[in-house]
Amino acid sequence: MNRLKNSKLLKFGKLATRIVEIFCWLGVALTLICAVACMVNGDWTAEHMLTGEPIRFNDLTIADSAETFGTVLPVVITALLGGCISLALTAIMFHTMHRVLASAQTGSPFQSANVRRIERIGWLAIISPIVGWALTLLCKFILGDTMVDPSLDITGLAMGLMVLILSRFFAYGVSLQNDVDGLV
Repeated sequence: MNRLKNSKLLKFGKLATRIVEIFCWLGVALTLICAVACMVNGDWTAEHMLTGEPIRFNDLTIADSAETFGTVLPVVITALLGGCISLALTAIMFHTMHRVLASAQTGSPFQSANVRRIERIGWLAIISPIVGWALTLLCKFILGDTMVDPSLDITGLAMGLMVLILSRFFAYGVSLQNDVDGLV
């Protein structure tokens, strides 16, 4: 158990999850600011923010120039708000990962709180691509574009399912830990 507490990989994981979480929350704030700027004055936003690169969201090209930006402003706002949701889900996932790693460093990783945390990570991993897919469908509906074919990222769904299965292994580890603690 002492090797786990002093593990450099565990310490790195705690630091990395915290850094990613902070960057995700910063991304949420910046994306919300952009969404509000678009709502307040879309023309100014198009002139000063669009750098000539097309705006893409889940394989959907929304605007490719400042001229087309004004016609698709509702889609841009929807995509920005969707980005906020996606980044917030990711931030919560990394915060939860950080808490699992922190609890493993202070005691046994086999705690019922960690089972719930790992389940939460699995559900967030499943929900995130579904939210992205639903928002892509909404953008397609707003655009009225029949050429766009929204796709669901199966990688996140598979990862979420695997993490949910892993949570069951942790639940079994908790029961074994409780049995061992009861014997001592």
